[in-house]
Amino acid sequence: PQGIHIARDGEAVRILGAWVGNGVEQIAVWTPAIKKIRDFLSRWGRCHPSMGGKRSIVQMGPGGISQYLTTVQGMPQTVEKELTKMIRSFMWEDRSPIPISMDAMYRPTDEGGL
Repeated sequence: PQGIHIARDGEAVRILGAWVGNGVEQIAVWTPAIKKIRDFLSRWGRCHPSMGGKRSIVQMGPGGISQYLTTVQGMPQTVEKELTKMIRSFMWEDRSPIPISMDAMYRPTDEGGL
């Protein structure tokens, strides 16, 4: 029928927010989401938010953008490392070394985490 597209091997088709297809590279599926998160953090970084503000920004930005895609698609290890690096850079404004470990930062607030 006219208007029907049959995807080739390696071509991703978006269905309900998930990218499916035969032989689709997972990193290619994640590239637009990574760019969206990077742009999101860059915009918010120009506002110079407090640490509490940065925590909220990370939860609604990288957390929100990646959560559904991770659930339906899975997250490659390389993407996880890239997102962790972007979040660390955003939280500490590229300071090195960072004042606290990521493990300490991830703790609940009543245990000293952010």
